[in-house]
Amino acid sequence: MNTNRSGKGIDIVRSILLVIFLAVIGSSVCLADQLQWNDETASLRAVQALVQESWLVSYCSQADSDNVEVWLIRGITVADTSAEGLFEIKILAKCLYQSQESFAAGEFPLPEDRWHFEQVHDSGWGIAGIDLAYMYVYTQDGSFQCLGKTLDLPCQIGVETITLPDELMEALEARSPLDRGEPLPWYHH
Repeated sequence: MNTNRSGKGIDIVRSILLVIFLAVIGSSVCLADQLQWNDETASLRAVQALVQESWLVSYCSQADSDNVEVWLIRGITVADTSAEGLFEIKILAKCLYQSQESFAAGEFPLPEDRWHFEQVHDSGWGIAGIDLAYMYVYTQDGSFQCLGKTLDLPCQIGVETITLPDELMEALEARSPLDRGEPLPWYHH
């Protein structure tokens, strides 16, 4: 009988370890898509923030390392999701520039001489859903702030502000067909 008790004890320990393992995996998956789906109020506030600017910086500060991308956005929509009451922001966008190297959140802020961007030539226009925790909106002087933080939404990020080099900002200003602050076309809501 003593053997059965120790076998049950091992099963209980295994079950507890499995629950802990799944909780850890589940929490890291949740961080991967922190603000992908949002309630209607947060979604509409995000749309208002996005229509103010035509550039968007994409960077996942929760990844071990990620490239910084600069996108030109032309349109935006608030789309229904499979979860009742939750919506996803989708943008019509094109990647203009990508950093040549990927960076960990702890490396920011980067000195200007560490930034090396290449123009993305093969990027066509596409529709993509965005996570507000990993998108950065233009604020001023080449700085882009985390959209989720700008909207005071709860999110865990490693980088709140990304300041792009002057040379890249000049290239963006020269090539962007939209003036900053001009409202973008809407698809629907």
